[in-house]
Amino acid sequence: GDYLRVTSPTVWMVLAAVILLLAGMLFWSATTSIDSFVTGTAQVESGSMRILFDDEETAKIVNFPIDTPFLAAPSRRTFFMKLLSNGAYKARYYHYLGVLCREYIKGGEFAKTLSAIEGEIGEIAGTEANAFYTNEQFHKAKQTLQLLLERRAASVLGQMNGTVPSTWDAQKAEPRKLINSDDINLQDLGGI
Repeated sequence: GDYLRVTSPTVWMVLAAVILLLAGMLFWSATTSIDSFVTGTAQVESGSMRILFDDEETAKIVNFPIDTPFLAAPSRRTFFMKLLSNGAYKARYYHYLGVLCREYIKGGEFAKTLSAIEGEIGEIAGTEANAFYTNEQFHKAKQTLQLLLERRAASVLGQMNGTVPSTWDAQKAEPRKLINSDDINLQDLGGI
């Protein structure tokens, strides 16, 4: 009279749900793309590739518009544009951008983090036998990253207060209002 119950309908339903979820993720990954890119030139030497970014790209990175933060047409990003059309959501979005820029970058927290990293590895970075970069390049990249993020923060804050255009169209119409990035060389950050 004893029998062994191997499965229950609940287990089969959970298994079916997991399979459907995995199938949906596979479909999504095969059919969806995110339109975000920068242009540059790839160089291959001794089996390694290095990507050199165009100078125009530095200005795009520094001044990337916060009210159209994608390269595709806003009509293709209806969800985000719908969120920005809601005053409460836009205010919250601006609040978080402001906190990141004012408190973390302009407030010195990012500089402290970089200094802590430099303090821990600054003397030995680039000195390993298989290092991709020299110690000098490491320190130059640290300075460039800090400058890049400080300028990006200035641009975001300017876009929030209206002194810097906050859409692609407005930036094309008023390029003189953009934050200058001529002294930033993205190649100092290293290759990919």
